[in-house]
Amino acid sequence: MFWSKVWLLLVIVAGAAAAAVALALPGPLTLELEQEAGGRLVRAQAAASLILKVSARQWIDSAAQASVDAVLRESLDQASRGPADLTLVHRTVQERLKSFGDKIKADLVLATDAKGRVIARWGLDEAVYKDSVEGYPVVADALRGLRADDIWSLEGKLYRVAASPVIARERYAGVIVVGQEMGDSLAASIKQAVDADVALVLRGRVVASSAQLPVLSQLPLVVDEKHDRPTAVAIGPNNDRTFLAVSAPLGGDGNGLKAALAVLAPNPAAAGSRGVLVRAAAIRFSSLPTEIWAMVGGGALLTLLLGFGLLRLEVGRPLERFETEAMSVSRGEVQRFGDAYRGVWGNIVRSMNNALDRLSARAARPGEKVRVDERVVAAVGREETPKPTKPAKVDAAPLYEPTTVAKRPPPGPDSIDTAFVLAPIPSPSATGKRPAYQDDEQTRTSSTAEMQRMLAADAEVAATATAPVPVDDGLQGELEAVYEEFLEMKQRLGEPTEGVTLEKFVAKLRANRDQLLGRFGCKAVKFQVYVKDGKAALKATPVE
Repeated sequence: MFWSKVWLLLVIVAGAAAAAVALALPGPLTLELEQEAGGRLVRAQAAASLILKVSARQWIDSAAQASVDAVLRESLDQASRGPADLTLVHRTVQERLKSFGDKIKADLVLATDAKGRVIARWGLDEAVYKDSVEGYPVVADALRGLRADDIWSLEGKLYRVAASPVIARERYAGVIVVGQEMGDSLAASIKQAVDADVALVLRGRVVASSAQLPVLSQLPLVVDEKHDRPTAVAIGPNNDRTFLAVSAPLGGDGNGLKAALAVLAPNPAAAGSRGVLVRAAAIRFSSLPTEIWAMVGGGALLTLLLGFGLLRLEVGRPLERFETEAMSVSRGEVQRFGDAYRGVWGNIVRSMNNALDRLSARAARPGEKVRVDERVVAAVGREETPKPTKPAKVDAAPLYEPTTVAKRPPPGPDSIDTAFVLAPIPSPSATGKRPAYQDDEQTRTSSTAEMQRMLAADAEVAATATAPVPVDDGLQGELEAVYEEFLEMKQRLGEPTEGVTLEKFVAKLRANRDQLLGRFGCKAVKFQVYVKDGKAALKATPVE
């Protein structure tokens, strides 16, 4: 697996290099991203200011349309020429202003005479008139024949106003002023156009915004900063620099009111290292040509394919070959693994072949005595006592002879994890003849002599377990069938089967069969597989 390791090492090196770059880049990228976002925000603020200028031009045109209304011109000329009933003129002008204000959807409309005295208002303080607004620059300019716009602060609100002179009989008869409140609706409409949040500041407080942001309270500080040109400033709660803001004064009379328009946007440099890298990647990669993308993607795909190919060649195929040969060895079709293995697999297969060769050489010496582990031959004897339907009374002789139960510890190299239960039989001393055999699951403690006899028999079975199994008699097929059934039962119960081989199993069954034939003088022995205490076990029953 040399080349797979080389490939994995290269991938790890590439990943480490990428991680190092990711750790080193956030510093420079933070500054670059903040500058790039600040430049976009400056352009957005310029666009928002241009939108307000266009809106102001539209309101000037609306005021000019109202100034040519015949009723308004005649009424304002009458109020400007001398004493007159202002109450009647006020009502006439106010009705015309209301009609005109509904038409252009203005928030404020007022009319003055040639001296700047208010004749009527609509939309704000409609009951108030006869006061003078001549001191407002936009009104004074209109009385001199100019059309202009300005910023007014009325009742704590910010208004964009436009004024146009009213000319009657070749003289200035008054002024028409129309206005729009600069509130949240205006900020929201500008936000849609510039793709950034918008806020309006008046005398150190925010009077309108497109969204309720946690940094709005810091905007007056940005407005107070003096810059030669609009500049992005990083702000945020607790100085976390989560937002960028650019502000510019609204101009006109608004300069004295400290009125300003500010645009805000999230600061990409405050998104953390991961956010910085993502934004930087978006900026950098968006400018890459298609050929570069094709080369990068093709190289990554080839690297993955190479890795999968090496893993298949050096891991997958040897593993499949090893699994196939292991199944053949377990079925007895071959005696050892092949030699077509390299590297780690070659070492594993050579070790397996050496072990198989030693086992084969050991099995080829039937006369050699095998050392029996005392833990293997240690067993607990139990006797089974049936429940007879007609109990017999016998003097000083037990009615049943004990059933031998041979138990073994967990399977080892020379043992089989089985339990052989011999069916209980009536004692010949009680009946005078050989009785019929019956199965029973009840047990009792055996005598000391019986225990010693069991241990000796089990040691004899363990010593002959490695002897070659004869396959030339008719009993072989029956014992192999019992072996398959026993393995299936152990697998079904989730027990290990590594130490149970066919040769040892058949040798043990033959030894137990010969022992029972000699002990009870029966003609045959029937072996049955059953479950005892949650484990697979064998029951040997003598047959008449």
